[in-house]
Amino acid sequence: MNESDFEAELRALTPAKPSARVEAAIGRELSEKQSHPAAVVPASGVLIERTSWQLGRWWYRLAWAAAGGAVAAAMLLIPAIPSRKTAGHDPVVSATAPEPEVFEPVASDRQLLASQDGGVVYDEETGPSQIVQYSSVERYSWTNAAGALVEVEVPREDLVMIPVSYQ
Repeated sequence: MNESDFEAELRALTPAKPSARVEAAIGRELSEKQSHPAAVVPASGVLIERTSWQLGRWWYRLAWAAAGGAVAAAMLLIPAIPSRKTAGHDPVVSATAPEPEVFEPVASDRQLLASQDGGVVYDEETGPSQIVQYSSVERYSWTNAAGALVEVEVPREDLVMIPVSYQ
């Protein structure tokens, strides 16, 4: 059976008649809605046009803009708060200030843990390709002048599509 035959059979199907209980429930709901016309909600797409001038339409935007301007002006006008000095310590910077802690890379490594064949797939642009999944761990380490060592391990999974040629 091809698709057009299947679609023709689907079009030939007719829906089953609802049961008497379902018809009675629908009838009750329709009669309730007709007896209470005030409860009818207007259909979607109905726009309510307000004819009166609305102060609230722009009032909130103006209030927020004024508050933001006041905060910005206050930040410019108030002098910076000086930091507290510790007792007996002069905040004069010495000429032999230590350099900031800079970490330099020491080593990087990648270890392949497993590979798995994902089969062959066909893509219209690239043609047939084999999918291979690689699981690996990357390791990085850094050190600074003080001898501190930072090591990071990152698990990694890669899916690679390798073009296949049938000859």
